[in-house]
Amino acid sequence: MKIAFITFEYPPFVQGGAGVYSKNLTNELARLGHEIHIMVPKISGNEIYSRSDGIFIHQINFINKTLLRAPSYWISLRRQFKTIEKCVGGFDIIHVNGVCDFGITNKMLTAPRIITVHHLAKDALEAINPTFFTRIKDLGGELGVGQYLDKKYIGKANKIIAVSEYTKRRIVMCYNVPPHKIEVIHNGWEKKIFKFSKEDICEIKDKYNIDKDKPILLFVGRIDDKRKGLDLLFNAFKITLSKIDVNLLVVGSGNQESFKHLLFSLGIEKNVIFTDYVDDQTLRIFYSMCDIYVIPSKLEGFGLTILDAMAAGKPIVATKVGAIPEIIKDKDNGILVDINDIEGMSSAICTFLQDRMLALNIGVRNAIYVNEFFNWEKNANETEKVYYQLVDV
Repeated sequence: MKIAFITFEYPPFVQGGAGVYSKNLTNELARLGHEIHIMVPKISGNEIYSRSDGIFIHQINFINKTLLRAPSYWISLRRQFKTIEKCVGGFDIIHVNGVCDFGITNKMLTAPRIITVHHLAKDALEAINPTFFTRIKDLGGELGVGQYLDKKYIGKANKIIAVSEYTKRRIVMCYNVPPHKIEVIHNGWEKKIFKFSKEDICEIKDKYNIDKDKPILLFVGRIDDKRKGLDLLFNAFKITLSKIDVNLLVVGSGNQESFKHLLFSLGIEKNVIFTDYVDDQTLRIFYSMCDIYVIPSKLEGFGLTILDAMAAGKPIVATKVGAIPEIIKDKDNGILVDINDIEGMSSAICTFLQDRMLALNIGVRNAIYVNEFFNWEKNANETEKVYYQLVDV
């Protein structure tokens, strides 16, 4: 099949789960023999090219300014879509990764449209409760007009792929979409090696000034995204430090300055280490050397970092929100706590720090579990089945 895959995020521009999804799904679909035409914003570093594995990149011009990114992409995509379609000889499937094709009407299409929904903008708004200025700054995104666009773009789809049962429930509940129109296909795990030498680990600890004798808690995510719940984790960490001397490693890009006042007011600044963005190997070493992975999110449509932590053989402490309970079974893969339960989060962390055998056993179980149930090959095979439901080939 010839598949048009429309997305905002694609390597080298990857900000979160949607970018990881676009890269891995399209790679696997190409491996299955499909011809993939990826339509993506024209960003410096993204070259126009075709690959020998059946993937073709079509860059779409847009205005890379705060208020204009999404609207300008929609307009340019609308203008260029028919030209691209004619050049490649037509498409069998239009697959849209989020709210990326808002300018393309159903009348313009001759192929079925499938939309992947990671989470609803409505849920992001409720989790973050942004200021008016923040919403204006993200006018074209989910914090701006996103909640008004959700229903419209979901309504355009012939079929919807939800990345979790949680997301499916929210689509049905909020927009009265018939459940049979939605297929749940869980994300996969990028198979990586998490075994490193003591020399590699010591080198990284020296580079980031990490105490070699203290246990390590790990958080990975965009630190200025309020959905990620760093404020909850910092407050829980203060309680933990009153019982056990431990370091918290915070990995991810974002404004660290916004947290300095909180860290000093809590008195935990000496035990919190910010790394900013790191390359893939360094990140894998962080997963490998940590003792516990903590995900204090206020909203998760899926939670890809959980899969990496599991694959590295780590126990998880997480909030009981969104799709997280679909991945983590409480007391089996980790410990789930209610959102805003600061005492409970700290208690869960201390449980694993004080019972190393429990932590080890759960970590071993997690490494087996993630390999068995979450992979991109399975995701692509299930996605292909959805395509064939709509196309006679």
